[in-house]
Amino acid sequence: MKRFLLLYPLYVAGLLYFLFFDNNALAIQLNHFHQKLLIEALALHFEVDAYHIVITPFYHITIDKSCNGVVGLWVFFASIAAHQAQVRQKLLWIAIGYIVMIVANFLRIVFVVYAVKIDPEYFVFAHDTIGNSFLIVVGLVLFALFLKFSRV
Repeated sequence: MKRFLLLYPLYVAGLLYFLFFDNNALAIQLNHFHQKLLIEALALHFEVDAYHIVITPFYHITIDKSCNGVVGLWVFFASIAAHQAQVRQKLLWIAIGYIVMIVANFLRIVFVVYAVKIDPEYFVFAHDTIGNSFLIVVGLVLFALFLKFSRV
């Protein structure tokens, strides 16, 4: 447990620094890839103009790099990496977590769009409170499943 508590914040900081903040080409490419992936999936269900979901001709929701779900991914990946388990199991759960978190983020954005279509005033509550809480719960459930099924 001490090892996890020491490594986890270091891994979170490292992953965010090297893979989220726009301070290197890899981070920029990864963020752009995830942003584009999300926009293309959303375009199957909504009217999309560049990186904007059109709610009305005068109201759009912008999908920027903080909406692409990668922060939750890196936090989840850090928890897996910091835990003592076999490398094969870690890689398996990182792959499972990647897919589940990408789908969860897509569902979060769909929920926000439908909430905003009902009333634009719902944006902050739907996005910041319910949407982000949903991603946190998904990440925690994934980590709990990893703990239950992984072997040291």
